[in-house]
This record gives sequence, structure tokens and C-alpha cells, in this order.
Amino acid sequence: MMAKIILTVLCAIYTASAVSGQALKLPLDTLSLPPGFKVQLFYNGSVPAARQLAVSESDSHRIVYVGTDESPGQVFALIDRNKTGQAAERVTVLSSRNSPNGVAFLNGSLWVAELNKITRYDNADSYVLQRKAFPAGALVNDQFPNESHHGLKYIRFGPDGKLYAPLGGPFNIGECEPYGDIAYCTINRLNADGTDLETVATGVRNSVGYDWHPQSGLLAFTDNGRDMLGDDRPDDELNVVEEVSQNFGFPYCQTQGFGNPYQRNAAQADFIVDPDETRPGYNASNSYRACEEFATLPAQPLGPHVAALGMKFYTGSMFPAAYRNTAFIALHGSWNRQPQSGHAVMNAKVLPNGTVTAYTSFATGWLENANASDASSWGRPVDVVQLSDGSLLVSGDSEGAIYRFTYQAPAQPTSIAG
Repeated sequence: MMAKIILTVLCAIYTASAVSGQALKLPLDTLSLPPGFKVQLFYNGSVPAARQLAVSESDSHRIVYVGTDESPGQVFALIDRNKTGQAAERVTVLSSRNSPNGVAFLNGSLWVAELNKITRYDNADSYVLQRKAFPAGALVNDQFPNESHHGLKYIRFGPDGKLYAPLGGPFNIGECEPYGDIAYCTINRLNADGTDLETVATGVRNSVGYDWHPQSGLLAFTDNGRDMLGDDRPDDELNVVEEVSQNFGFPYCQTQGFGNPYQRNAAQADFIVDPDETRPGYNASNSYRACEEFATLPAQPLGPHVAALGMKFYTGSMFPAAYRNTAFIALHGSWNRQPQSGHAVMNAKVLPNGTVTAYTSFATGWLENANASDASSWGRPVDVVQLSDGSLLVSGDSEGAIYRFTYQAPAQPTSIAG
């Protein structure tokens, strides 16, 4: 009898460990935030290689799905059973996948994007709440190449009900060749069932984040600039799509921002003609076309080599009113720049027409000794999502963390009657 009791206890301990993961110890107090904001871990354990986030919320519970960029890779679900603002359980819903970076939730189903395909898993929350892995899903689309270089998929459903997915250029710089019905260096959309794949934006080197302006519905997306042109050029970009198949310049035209490379001036940028790529076609004067003739400047230069990834327009009521309809942008951080840059969450004030009027830091401190040659990082922000209570979640892949940012107005001093 005693042996049976011990075995039962050991099994319970093992199960809890498998679900809860390893506890994280991160220097959260070194993160710098505006007054009134606080940060904590949404889940106290590790979420290895955490990338894109997707949220499912009901009246009783909240589940956050987490894609990863490893191959073989996993997809996790974090359960906040009573909507306390902190998840207590981690469930592995998919394993041995081909870099399952992309996750999107709609009408009870989870769409998961691997390098070369998108699959739908129905009744997702039901399996998670029972701590079960998903059964085989329904193939949605497998018309994407199995490219690992810039092949990670960031997927989201737009206000038109379509699923958006990028196809990055599989190189640092090169020609963006066709691939099936689409082409490299594009953002595309398809119906939820996988049909009618079409291109929305071209000249996009590698987008790993986008959202739609809450007032105008315009699509805004981040794009990573090329490497090997020096530490201070070109810039990563925040772009706004105004018409289908709009061209944003890559590979022929890069972006140069103005002002401090660690925090660029709002809406100030010029084109750089790429030295390694010949611009297309000739114009009426029998010369190469100027970038302005076929490409669109970014709404906001984000700084050189900052690796801008996920973004989210804020629509909640927890944060001060000044943040309503502004964009929070995760800067993953540079890998080949000296000194390092990025490793932050930024905020851009974007008007409904796509014009940026302010670009400021929101959360910094993942990069220690910033702007110095010996800078080092302990975290790399990836994606940004909003919870129904108005708080923001940010994933970090190198540290395996999910952060939750909240706001509480500072207490007003009590007046003393004279």
C-alpha cells in the first residue's frame, strides 16, 4: 500500500512539472517603463523559444497559445483558468513540428503555420482545458516553400475575415522570384479554408508582424531591412498598405531614417538605392526608374538592424487615453551591429491615414549597457497581443518568457484642509 501511495505522489509531481515548466528568474526590475506601468511574468515558468501569441478568452477562462521557431518545434497553451492575469499551467498541444511560429485563433479553432503549410485544429480550448495534445488537424494550405531563411510565418485574421501570411525573401539580398501563385518578398492573404491565395503587398523583405488600424482598417506591418551595408543603414520599417499589391521597394530600394539611430525621428526617411541590385525597367527618359516611381516610403523608420517583429494597435481602456489606437512594436534586437540596438518595445502614434506623428520608447532594459560596445542582452521581444482587460502580453524567445504589462494611475496626493 505504501509503495502505491509513493508511486501516485511521484506521478502527480511529474505531471505538474511537465505542465508547469521550469521557473524563470529574470531581472524584471531592470526594465524601464513610463510612470504607472508595471511588468510581471504572465507565466512563471519557461516557454522555450516563445514567438507568436494568440489569445482565446471566455467568461470563465483565458488561454494564450504560443508558437515557436524551432524545428522540431512545439506549440504551447498557457491556461489562466480564472482570468486572474497570470497563467498557472502550460500544456504542450503540438510537438515535432516544422518551425510552428504562426498561431491564430478564430471561432474556437487554432490555425498553426509551419514553414510550408497551415493547419487548423478545431475545438482547441477543449483539449487544452483537459491538458491534452491536439489530434490530427485539417490541412488548410501547403503551397508555401520549405525555406528556413526568412520562412517563419506570422499569421493573423484581418477585418475582412481572411488569413494573412507572409513569404519572406530567402536571402539577405536577391531577386524576389515567383513561387506558385505568389512570390517571395510578399504579404499574402487567403480564405480561412485555404482557398483564393492572393498577394496584398510586394517589395517586403521579411515581415514578422502586422495589424490593422482600429479607425481606418489600413494594414500596417513591420519589415526587416537588409544587412551588410554598415551599422547605421538601412532601417527596419513600419509600412502602411493603402492598395492591393502596393510595392515597398525591396530589393532595389532601402530606407534611411533621420535622427538618433536608437530612436528615429517621426515619419522622416529617404530611399537608399541598393548597391547590389539593379532597379527594374526604364522610364520615359531612358534611365533606371527612381525609387519614388514604383515604391512607397515607410510610414516610420524603426532604426537600423533592430529586427522589428510583432506589433499591435492598442484598443483597450487600461492604459492612459493617449495610447488608444497607437501601435506597440517589438524590436527583437540586432545580431551583427556594433553597438547592439533594439531589444525593446516601442510605441508609434499612427493617424487613421497611416501618418506617424510620434515614435517613442515604451519598454527598454533587455539590453544592458545599451549603446556601448560591450552591450549584452538578457531578453529579445518578439510579439505583442492585448488581453480583454486591456493589459499587453509580450513574448521573448531567447529567455522563454511571456511578459504582462499593466497600468495603474499613480495615487493623487491627499489634500489637507487648512
